[in-house]
Amino acid sequence: MTTTNPAAPAAPLAPPDLARIAKTVATKLPFRGEVTGLTPLAGDASNRRYFRIALKGTPSALILMQLADPEGFKKSEEAVSGASVQIAELPFTNVLAHLQRTGVTVPQLHYYDREAGLLYLEDFGDLTLAEACRDADRARLVSLYRQAIDQLVLLQVKGTQPPAPGCIAFHRRFDVPLLMWEFDHFLEYGITARLGQPMKPADDKAVRAAFQRIAELLAGQPQVFVHRDYHSRNLMVDGARLGIIDFQDALMGPATYDLASLLKDAYIELDDAVVDGLVDHFLDGLAAQGQGWADRAAFRRLFDFTSIQRNLKAAGRFVYIDRVKHNPKFLADIPRVLGYVKRNLSKYPELATLRQHLAPRAELQSSCDNVKRAAGADSLQASPSSFTAPFGCHESHDPRRGPWNQVEAPHRRDAEAAPPGGRHADDRLESAPLETAWYSRGGDQPASSGCDDPAGAGRRLSLRDATHLFE
Repeated sequence: MTTTNPAAPAAPLAPPDLARIAKTVATKLPFRGEVTGLTPLAGDASNRRYFRIALKGTPSALILMQLADPEGFKKSEEAVSGASVQIAELPFTNVLAHLQRTGVTVPQLHYYDREAGLLYLEDFGDLTLAEACRDADRARLVSLYRQAIDQLVLLQVKGTQPPAPGCIAFHRRFDVPLLMWEFDHFLEYGITARLGQPMKPADDKAVRAAFQRIAELLAGQPQVFVHRDYHSRNLMVDGARLGIIDFQDALMGPATYDLASLLKDAYIELDDAVVDGLVDHFLDGLAAQGQGWADRAAFRRLFDFTSIQRNLKAAGRFVYIDRVKHNPKFLADIPRVLGYVKRNLSKYPELATLRQHLAPRAELQSSCDNVKRAAGADSLQASPSSFTAPFGCHESHDPRRGPWNQVEAPHRRDAEAAPPGGRHADDRLESAPLETAWYSRGGDQPASSGCDDPAGAGRRLSLRDATHLFE
């Protein structure tokens, strides 16, 4: 069992050969097409690049994924842990083939030009779940998220059973070493790099011990198929369909992981009442598939602890992407993810150690400087619709960021009024029913101050153990 660090950032890619693309589209795809244009799309935090190929006829467009290195797929851009396995196939295509058997909506791969490192994929369009929800009414938002959860239930149940030893995800897992690596990633970048100094030794020791207990809790749960980045920018709203992308880092992990990624999203903050209703919808979906959880309160506790781990990792990762990959655009999302952590820490008495030793350190420096650096001080405008983030500044949001869906362009969002019937995070009602709850979205505002056994190995921890883990 080994834990491997992610691949180093690649050098900037040269544009793909347009003549080669045109020839491929004309001769290699299941259909014959004529290229009429090639447009670069906004990338994610990876070393890959994406383009939209405009075609004459039907289909009218394809997505072109350009790999940083045709052989670079042999090392993941995310840290991985699990049994050693020979990687002879692109993880994207390997996991894609597995997911196509589950019935979830994933893009069709029309052709893979291995020599050039180019993949020709079905185009799900421009609309991410994040962008679709930005101006949606309450009923539409809830409907879209329920659809995302229905897809997640299918992915989790059908993706886990029967086991697929040929799928690389079944040989990687969220074990204790990987979970602790991600916690350490947060301490290295989210604390030391962001604030300019490490924690004091006593704080560091106490925090790491608490992190260890959370890692043991999560790794001790039954292991299921996990997408790993199941969030609003990796879900594409394509008419009645909801397409899933960016699944190449899939592995085995706890049932709460992808749900926490979706409902405690770095890019959209959902109202607590909406989250409660969607967690219940997820559990209802699992029960309908014969995978019910008897103790829903215990599941929710595990969901919250998973969110703590996921959001701390995200905060550290965003700083890493800025410092190492020189891409600051995710810095503005740090206040939101740390806000989730702060609120979850306040919910559970057994997390007193982290409240005492971690929270003060995380709040030493306002994230406003990060917001300004990512968005530009002149673009930060007052918006009544933004939520008040922790650490004394308001979240800044650029809805054009996305994995493959938006043309690269500068963006400045004008001030917005609250949506009709909407409520903000600071006046949300805990008792609001699902049908009338809203979500909080970021607006631009100025600063105000796997293993071989998919079930996993090792000791199984009861969800009820979480009550005593931190005492």
